[in-house]
Amino acid sequence: MEGGYLAGLIDEQISLFARIVSVVDIYDALISNRSYKPSWTPYKAMTEVIKLASLDKLDSKVVQALVSVLGLYPIGTTVVLNDGRKGVVVGVNRKNPLRPILRIESGETIDLLGEKGLRVVSVIE
Repeated sequence: MEGGYLAGLIDEQISLFARIVSVVDIYDALISNRSYKPSWTPYKAMTEVIKLASLDKLDSKVVQALVSVLGLYPIGTTVVLNDGRKGVVVGVNRKNPLRPILRIESGETIDLLGEKGLRVVSVIE
């Protein structure tokens, strides 16, 4: 992890608290509307945070923890399934953040953790 603003400190030289704040601050900045930029969707922001971790700009363990709590598809994200149905994420599976709990347009709730034939193929922004 590069660290950014912390006087050249890297990796474990940066306190865990500072590494957590860095990840959360970036995620929050991306999903917040600012005078100089529109807000990003939670999905787009999460993929950017994951990208930054893959480039060693953020602590990957902290990013993994954020993904396990919020999921790759945060609550409220609208997704399309491989069978064409659309749904809104209503829950996150901590065991597998790639398989959220959805409320389908028909009102049915589907836990993708137990539906091996279904998967998210796209996000509606």
